[in-house]
Amino acid sequence: MISLISIKRPGNHLLTRPQFIVYALVTTVLLYSLPMMILTSRAADEPSLASLDPLRWERRVILVFASRGAGASIEQRLEAVEAQLQERDVSWVLMPLDGDVRSNHEAALNPAFVSELRERLAPIQEPLDVLLIGKDGGLKGRDDTLNLNALFTQIDGMPMRQREQRERAAAVEGGSQVHRP
Repeated sequence: MISLISIKRPGNHLLTRPQFIVYALVTTVLLYSLPMMILTSRAADEPSLASLDPLRWERRVILVFASRGAGASIEQRLEAVEAQLQERDVSWVLMPLDGDVRSNHEAALNPAFVSELRERLAPIQEPLDVLLIGKDGGLKGRDDTLNLNALFTQIDGMPMRQREQRERAAAVEGGSQVHRP
């Protein structure tokens, strides 16, 4: 026997007990999950870097694994040469052992990606480990010091960088020429 409950739906129809239970459960689940859905959708809207793949062919990457207490001074050194880094299409990621990961990349770094980088590439004993990754995604150099001049020299010697410099020079030269009718 199906009993009726005096809950009215739009259109003045009465709900049966099973319909009411389903209606109540669905409404409860939606009301309690709505805040989580909103938070999740907001987090999904914020871009995050989950791998180096989106940077391939666009950016070179300097990964710096630093010992305790060295993060702030390294970050200052990298920020001091930001214009030179941008000129060379370089993003940097600083991963100190005792602090938050920092980067000059516009997107936040995905925590799972940071963990993966630490596990796969982190130094075993060195207090500082600097890795240079080329636009092709290949490891171009690894050192235990952050010698920015040496990194710039190495980058400037790369065939892809030399081609970029020629193309930029040609674009500037082509833009400065006056075309007369």
